[in-house]
Amino acid sequence: MNDIVDIESDKKHPFKKKRPIASGELPVPTAVFYAVAGMVLVIFLSLSLNPFFFYLVLTYIALQILYTLKLKHIPILDVLTIAAGFIIRVYAGAVVVNLHMNVWFLLTVLSASLFLAIGKRQSERTLLEGQLGETRKTLQHYSKRLLDIYTGMFANTTWLTYALYAYQRDEFSPIDSVFRNIVFLPKTFTNF
Repeated sequence: MNDIVDIESDKKHPFKKKRPIASGELPVPTAVFYAVAGMVLVIFLSLSLNPFFFYLVLTYIALQILYTLKLKHIPILDVLTIAAGFIIRVYAGAVVVNLHMNVWFLLTVLSASLFLAIGKRQSERTLLEGQLGETRKTLQHYSKRLLDIYTGMFANTTWLTYALYAYQRDEFSPIDSVFRNIVFLPKTFTNF
């Protein structure tokens, strides 16, 4: 859906112009059909796995639609939206296998997601130095210094939170009968 909405700006991009929709190899009506069919299929199949997974899928789809239509045009929120997508995917996987997630692991994923999103903006800004406004107007709002600061900050928090995750032992065990009453929640949402 994002490539369909961005077709005109992608045609001006040095690399994105080679993508199937921007290059004209994949007709827009065909792309729309498969995008909608894919979303409907994913929603339908997610119902069979877990209700929490279903809600995460709906949240992820809503977030991607908001990103495509509005959030990618707002500096900083575009990066936070990309990172939120990574977080939702990690939670969705953990919910399906009923896995308890350590808080340090979650912080590692968050930091790494922000690092990747900022890195994407930084590489785009470097690649499109002379034509920032033509393909992605948001890039004009990111100074090289700001991106360098964010890159360093998120790189450091990623390795630090991963180190804390790797060396901390955290096991899930219900303490008494009060906690056994919330056993219907996936381990993903519990932190006891």
